[in-house]
Amino acid sequence: MKSNKKKRRRKIKYKNLFIILILFVLTISLITHILNKKITNIYVVNNTYYTDQEIIDKASLHDYKRVITFSKKSVINKLKKDNYIKDVKVKRTNLGTRVIIEIKENRPILYYDYDSSVLLADGTKVNTNDNVPILINQVPKDKLSKLLSKLNSIDINVLNRISEIKYVPTEVDEDLFYLTMNDGNYIYINFYTFYKLDDYVDVTRKFDNKTGIFHFEAGNFFETFK
Repeated sequence: MKSNKKKRRRKIKYKNLFIILILFVLTISLITHILNKKITNIYVVNNTYYTDQEIIDKASLHDYKRVITFSKKSVINKLKKDNYIKDVKVKRTNLGTRVIIEIKENRPILYYDYDSSVLLADGTKVNTNDNVPILINQVPKDKLSKLLSKLNSIDINVLNRISEIKYVPTEVDEDLFYLTMNDGNYIYINFYTFYKLDDYVDVTRKFDNKTGIFHFEAGNFFETFK
């Protein structure tokens, strides 16, 4: 009887040892798999100035790093060094293999003829050849800052339609600007009515694409050219 009990104990010990060995091998395999797992997808959102690939390259993610070596902080720090990027948010999903980079741009807004420089949304001066509207006369600093903010808030496609901007204050309206558009139209506008530019294309269609002067500062009055 004692001999049978010893055999059973040995069998149980060997069985437990076998299970432990299997679990150990599976654990090592899982850890190895996790350590070698790579990022499979990178999505860039809200970028208009840089392409997705340019953002990926600037973040040093072009080789699709291993998940275990990926650092959100490193990506954010690298991208925020660029003058044209104001803020960055990074999210990871799908067990870390999917990366979403959300960009808040500090895009070029206008060429300030007064000091011969391109101004970004935050007022930073850069020397580039960006195709942006030309501000042809001097504007007080406080109003220039507000102008940049207002232009930055409108749709990029509308901004690209503006050729020149002139500051034309009056006794009645010290925030008045005169815009020359690429399509032959002109616009009077102030800080309170800049939002109307987002509807510019639809407004022009209402007047059968005729050219003239839009008085956005005073309703949507349109003065056609004869």
